[in-house]
Amino acid sequence: MSATTAPAKPGAEHYLQRELYERVRQDATVFEFLQSGCLDGVWYWDLEQPENEWMSPRFWESLGYDPAQMPHKASAWQDIIFAEDLELAIENFRHHCDDPNHPYDQIVRYRHSDGHTVWIRCRGLAMRNEQGKPIRLLGAHTDVTSLKEAELQLQEKNDELRNFSYAISHDLKGPIGNAGLALNLVYQRSADKLDATSTRLLEEVEKSMKRMVSLIDALHRIATIEHDDYKTEAFSIAEVLKQVRYDLRYDIESSHAQIELSADCRITASSVLINQVLYNLVLNAIKYAKPDIPPHIVISVVDTGDHWRFAVADNGQGIAAADLERVFDYLKRLHKGRGPAGCGLGLSFCRKAVGLMGGQIWVTSTPDVGSTFHFTVAKPTTCSTSD
Repeated sequence: MSATTAPAKPGAEHYLQRELYERVRQDATVFEFLQSGCLDGVWYWDLEQPENEWMSPRFWESLGYDPAQMPHKASAWQDIIFAEDLELAIENFRHHCDDPNHPYDQIVRYRHSDGHTVWIRCRGLAMRNEQGKPIRLLGAHTDVTSLKEAELQLQEKNDELRNFSYAISHDLKGPIGNAGLALNLVYQRSADKLDATSTRLLEEVEKSMKRMVSLIDALHRIATIEHDDYKTEAFSIAEVLKQVRYDLRYDIESSHAQIELSADCRITASSVLINQVLYNLVLNAIKYAKPDIPPHIVISVVDTGDHWRFAVADNGQGIAAADLERVFDYLKRLHKGRGPAGCGLGLSFCRKAVGLMGGQIWVTSTPDVGSTFHFTVAKPTTCSTSD
């Protein structure tokens, strides 16, 4: 093996890297290939004479202009960029000049020569003199219009789905509510004339109607959860659990459930989503408790560095190994005929909510011993353990 092809040591400059850099310095066609093949324009700005700025032909072509007709002046591009995006670019430029670690990197909008909007990812690197003062700014453009347009179309479809979900929820619950009123009226007028079988059938119809309303509400939450703006805030897990206990007070009292928090801590996340996830997991543990054995639920939180990892452990019926993944599927109920009726969407909601918080959810379980639902929430967070 020759010296020129010997493998480079870790961290050392590769011989092909040195060769490529030398070719870029010696042959302008190499640089032209790189910038035309990977970028949608390059620019080089004289910060000592800020009106002077060279823009590559590809820069103007991507915006629909004839490069030969466009001056190498900063004002040329500043005239066609959206005003609010220019403010963002200038702010990032100032931060980058003050601190090299602050990236000059943003997506901005330009007006194409035919009038439509072009979305450009604009990145730059300040060139500094021996005193560290920025004297030039090297920049690169990448046209991301197709991605942004797809994103906007997806948002439009999601908005349509949200409005459709609201309409369907309202239109379906209305007739069910009217039917329920009629059913109650029939029962009140004929209660003394109904035999045991008729009474039981009416009760079954009422339960089915209530479950249908619950199912509609759950489907609506699943369909619209990503549309809501869940703000991030610092809060105590004990505070959230207190609210969960209040919301489930009747289920807790009737089942004699015990709910423990191993140690309180404060995190920064969406308290709304954490509340809803814990609500569903605690309710799930109560629903599928073993007969005649009060539910015992222990909630713990561990700092893993990048995430908080929650665990909600119970002493319930447990889940067979073959069903551990299926429990998060839509409309999936593994304990049919046992325990209170459910719509089969609670765990699906948990998976979606946890995903919005940058985490994952999974379950470990032993049949007839109990289950532990684990989920993570992405940081940044702060935590202080209390006694």
